[in-house]
Amino acid sequence: MTNLEHYKREISDRWMGYVKHRGQERYNEYLGLAIIDVYIEDLKRLGLDEPATAVASVMHWLVREYQEPIKLKRWEKDLLDCTFNKSLDFKDYRDLLEMKHRGYFKGISDTDMKLGEILENCEVVE
Repeated sequence: MTNLEHYKREISDRWMGYVKHRGQERYNEYLGLAIIDVYIEDLKRLGLDEPATAVASVMHWLVREYQEPIKLKRWEKDLLDCTFNKSLDFKDYRDLLEMKHRGYFKGISDTDMKLGEILENCEVVE
């Protein structure tokens, strides 16, 4: 399922909300605004503070496969982001595996994932 398929109801609801409150004269523009709203919220959910709203970025996001977010605590995400090589697998770091065995990084179920993939698909939870 793509992001478009996953978020189609939310995009449609926002689009109709724009039309209801602003009128129908700019109907097509409101679809774009609705898509960008949902795109920005999804990127914020993943912990990205400054999403790019270029058309190519938004289109790539729409057709990309939707993935359930990996739930990480803020410090877990920051540790992975600041310390380790993003092109290596989680399992390549013995210290990370030891921390996982001690009860940290509970949101990571597939230790074969690259750290970059984990960071791209994570959601910060408190």
